[in-house]
Amino acid sequence: MPDLVNGIDVSCTVLGIKNTGNYEMTKAGDIVIGIESSGLHMNGYTLARKVLLGRYGLEDEICGDKLVNWLLRPTAYYGGDLLIRLYGGGLIKSAVHVTGGGFTKMRRAIGDLGVELEVPEPPCIFKVIRETGNIEWGGEMYRVFNMGIGLMVMTSEERVDDAVRVIRSSGFNYWVLGRVVDGGGINISMNNGVKLRV
Repeated sequence: MPDLVNGIDVSCTVLGIKNTGNYEMTKAGDIVIGIESSGLHMNGYTLARKVLLGRYGLEDEICGDKLVNWLLRPTAYYGGDLLIRLYGGGLIKSAVHVTGGGFTKMRRAIGDLGVELEVPEPPCIFKVIRETGNIEWGGEMYRVFNMGIGLMVMTSEERVDDAVRVIRSSGFNYWVLGRVVDGGGINISMNNGVKLRV
């Protein structure tokens, strides 16, 4: 981050404990549910700063808020009650936190399988980044940013209703995005008719 770090860099490390229970593996036919993000999260700040600060000041209003607030907005936290209830209730098979790397993070959960996704319209801030920086949807936007979806969970078709009840009761918006398929990569259909493969 040469645009930010010029001297001492203080970082922190977070450690977790993995519960190695008897979880089912994600398989073809499973359903993908996307859970809303609160903004940029931990995605693509170098690119976002380069694009946005080249045109706007920190106090300029973009998408109904000051740019500084978009850049400092806290990341939505999914790790507490939400994931405990989803995993603990056997309602999901895997979860993907859509951080740096954007939608390519799906590969960690699906391995050699593929996904066919129909995504909602991206929030305003991502459209401003794309338009200001003249960035391709598939070439970078869905490979770098969360595009409004901060967490994706995979579940069997018969558990979808129970999973979305938990998501809704945790205060998050969600979308049933599509399904896991045999091979074929990560295929995205946008609501404007654009089709991408990342």
